[in-house]
Amino acid sequence: MNSKKIITLGVITTLGLGGWFYTAPVRTMGEIRDGFKNSNADLISSHIDYGSLRTDMKEQVLLSSSMENSDNSSATLFGKAIGSSMVENALNTYVTPSGLKMTLRKGLPNTFKDLKYDGSFLNLDTYQVLLHREYDEDMKLTLSRTGIFEWKITHIEMPSSVARTSPNNDVMVELTCTNMKGAFNALEMFKLDNGVYPTEDEGFNALMSNPNPNKYTNYSSDGYLSYQPKDAWGNNIIYVHDKDGVDMISNSSDGKSMSFVDCKK
Repeated sequence: MNSKKIITLGVITTLGLGGWFYTAPVRTMGEIRDGFKNSNADLISSHIDYGSLRTDMKEQVLLSSSMENSDNSSATLFGKAIGSSMVENALNTYVTPSGLKMTLRKGLPNTFKDLKYDGSFLNLDTYQVLLHREYDEDMKLTLSRTGIFEWKITHIEMPSSVARTSPNNDVMVELTCTNMKGAFNALEMFKLDNGVYPTEDEGFNALMSNPNPNKYTNYSSDGYLSYQPKDAWGNNIIYVHDKDGVDMISNSSDGKSMSFVDCKK
């Protein structure tokens, strides 16, 4: 092969790699769009850095709360501490592969079934996407390069109405019910795959790792929850499975207990 052909081949290869690099985040967003359209949670999750996203979303919520409650009284500081626990519990339930699966099973707004967006590079490692929503404000997503041609969502700029939080007792009870519902949905997914709920001895640990591979042969490779469910006060939610069925118990900060049955009233 003469030098002219070698140079030509080198130029073509360089242009091809450059084009593949430049279009990588565009292809990633295309796969995310297809994932939402076809309710393919695994495809979507492969393009999300859940750890970075949870940290980022928590910081946004707490920053919004801090701006709304700027005084440093003991009550406000206590509220902020409780708010931090509440936010972390909710994010650990829903901003996970299993949380995404639960969301997809419940159905999505049309905005996510037919994603419309524009994107542009902020730098070689960061690609910003503006997600257009028909009846609400647009959302900004940030994709970060995690490999030569691999990109993942690491930031979602939350609408201000979602980021605000101001905890009181009613909110604490409501969030505890929300966390219980998230745990119950995970239990339902476990039963759907394995035919039964975990035993009381297996508890919520059975949602995080397979307690008996010989018994639960259809156990999800992603598990069903990523952590021990907690109530809004930071206590572990207690799993109950007896002859009457499945229930969950929370012992709140004032010593009064509430169950998942109370959330259904």
